Amino acid sequence: MPATENVWRSLPVMHRVFAVSSLALLGATLLMFRSDYADEWRKIQSVNYKLQTRLIDTDLAQLTDAQFADKNSQLEANLASATQLVADRKQELESATADASKVDGEFQKLSQEVRFKRAERDVRRAAYDLAVRDQLPVAQTRPLREQFVEAQALVDDLEAKLQELEGRFAGVLARKAQLTKERDAAATDLKKHRFDRDRLVAAREKIAPTGAMAFKRWLMELPVVEGFNGPLKINQIWLPKLEINYGGMTNVARFDRCTTCHLNIDRVGAGNVPTFPHDPQGISPSNADDYLSGKLKRVREDGSVVGYAHPYSTHPRPDLYLTSASPHSLQKFGCTGCHEGCGSGTSFQNASHSPNSPDVAQSWAKKYGYAANHYWEYPMFPKRLAEAACLKCHHNVVELGTNPKFGATAPKLVEGYQLISEYGCFGCHEINGYNAGKPIGPDLRLEPQTPEEADRIAGDPTAVAGSMRKVGPGLRHFAAKATRGWAEGWVRNPKEFRPATKMPQFFHLTNLKDGAARMLQPVEIAGIVEYLLAKSQPLEIDEWAADYEPSAERGRVLFAQRGCLACHSHEEFPGSKADFGPDLTQVHKKIPSAKWLYSWVRNPARHSERTRMPNLYLEPEVVQGTTVDPAADIAAWLLAKGAEEYPETKLSVFLGADLDKRFSAESARRLKLAELRGVRVTAVVPQSPAARATAVTAFSNEIIRKGKDDLVVDKPGLQPDDVILTWNGDPVSAPADVEQRLAGSTEGTEVELSIWREGVERRVRVSLAKPITALARMNLAKV
Repeated sequence: MPATENVWRSLPVMHRVFAVSSLALLGATLLMFRSDYADEWRKIQSVNYKLQTRLIDTDLAQLTDAQFADKNSQLEANLASATQLVADRKQELESATADASKVDGEFQKLSQEVRFKRAERDVRRAAYDLAVRDQLPVAQTRPLREQFVEAQALVDDLEAKLQELEGRFAGVLARKAQLTKERDAAATDLKKHRFDRDRLVAAREKIAPTGAMAFKRWLMELPVVEGFNGPLKINQIWLPKLEINYGGMTNVARFDRCTTCHLNIDRVGAGNVPTFPHDPQGISPSNADDYLSGKLKRVREDGSVVGYAHPYSTHPRPDLYLTSASPHSLQKFGCTGCHEGCGSGTSFQNASHSPNSPDVAQSWAKKYGYAANHYWEYPMFPKRLAEAACLKCHHNVVELGTNPKFGATAPKLVEGYQLISEYGCFGCHEINGYNAGKPIGPDLRLEPQTPEEADRIAGDPTAVAGSMRKVGPGLRHFAAKATRGWAEGWVRNPKEFRPATKMPQFFHLTNLKDGAARMLQPVEIAGIVEYLLAKSQPLEIDEWAADYEPSAERGRVLFAQRGCLACHSHEEFPGSKADFGPDLTQVHKKIPSAKWLYSWVRNPARHSERTRMPNLYLEPEVVQGTTVDPAADIAAWLLAKGAEEYPETKLSVFLGADLDKRFSAESARRLKLAELRGVRVTAVVPQSPAARATAVTAFSNEIIRKGKDDLVVDKPGLQPDDVILTWNGDPVSAPADVEQRLAGSTEGTEVELSIWREGVERRVRVSLAKPITALARMNLAKV
């Protein structure tokens, strides 16, 4: 096919397209460089170096004042004068220098000869020693010994001459130093005077150079070029002994890059004083430019100096953390070993910071685009929980509360540990301090509760038994020391009887305000008390003599004299502040039996072998011819106010429906009622009579609407938003009408209710029952 000059596309168009695409590629490449270079840590480091420069300039200004300049001029003049004095001694100095050079040459020559002769002596000594070792004849060993003695004598002679030369050399040097001592002293004084200034100038030149070096630094900070050992770089601490687990797969060494942004974290001055003191309201990335430009002043109106916020501040307590002299040096412990977070992250988001409160989280979201990083399993501890990491190493906890050198290093953590120990949280929430026999933290677990459990743990080489006792008393003999009424009040709200009790409140809490809780909680309380009383075992107790009449008046005196006030307080002794044991003011409301209290006071170990209450040896004694039983008298005084009368708990039948006390015409119209009538159901207790109602009229069993948590099906059981119109044909108009009819009913009574649901009136039959029945059915349904 013959060649032709025709082309498929227009060359001018192709040239234009190629030019435009080349420019677009160039622009994309430049944008890529800019995006790669626009890491937030570069801006932080750049500003940080400016802050360091500003701090150095401040220190230099203090050093280079008029007083410094005057002294510097004086020292320079002294040096010039001393230098001239040395110049006037030129001939003497040259002579001393020549003598020193000559003596030094002789010394070096003789020193070399001594080394050679010592080597020859050592060879002859070795030959003689080998002959002795091999037990050669005297005829062979005598010449070897004579050769060694001859060589040793020569070495001794040369060493004596060498020592003489050394003395001569020292004398010549002393003569030379005497000639230059004024100049040397003046130079030393000037160097000392300029030391701090020269140090600061060198430090400033390193981070903010001047002249040609300033251009070099600017050049090294440019994209691409900065990759060749530029001044802005990622700092990394390698911690091979502080491993981190990656998703349960393996443990790897930590790499912390936190100091990439937190450059000043370990900067301290003399006496471990932070160079960049922390100030939450101080210089931060958002306002640093304003402080550097002078728009914002470094001194507040109250006279305080503005400090530095993160990431520009120094770590608090440098005596304890990060510095090389502290117990937790930066190079040994890093950052994430204590604070957690992603040590390899170099952005605010990737470092997995944790806000200390929701408002801080919102502020971070606006400033940094913060969001919780769910890809990282170890987010940083928020500030309020920063002490939690101490438990990784300090398993005993106690040393964190007090230290002779550092004081309380983790007071909040120690307080939490003490609260858990005091209130017995471990009774329900086990805190295991061991993993396959290896300690991993504080061990707060209950001791074995049965001999079988103890034997099982003892037989397992990797198991460690718990050592904590339950903080509550034993309830095996509960009926002997408490009345039913008191027990119900105690279970309902322990703090009503004893405000300082350790026992938590389980009933009538803020999350138990619904109708079901209101109807069932009294049943649960009564059930717990009934169980405790029914399962209580009889206890053999001490009794005072049959002919003895306890004296409450004498008991009050004995209560104070026999040491009871050392642990207990009582309202009749206003000065008593002891709180190791409970306040005994209201003990008469709890304990029905004076004999039980007598037995307890006389010998607490009879009731509980491990009780903390000591035996005060309150044995009967004869005083002035009269028998006195201290324990009986004290018991009589404590119970002198008489037993408390508690109302009887009556568990009548219930419907199991919570009724709206504020049912209004507006609500009635929403439920398609033409007029306000009946009582609206707001909640239904599961397995209650209302929930188990049977149909009298037909129900569709179809979905009629979507409820709060699920779909609502048209079935016989009462449901929220049903309206009870009649009770056995009698109209009801308020919850009180229903409660009145329940009060006159008995268990098993069947009633017919007319209800309104989705614009249709229906009838159901309900078999009334006690709440305990519904509660039992609810629990059985969970099995």
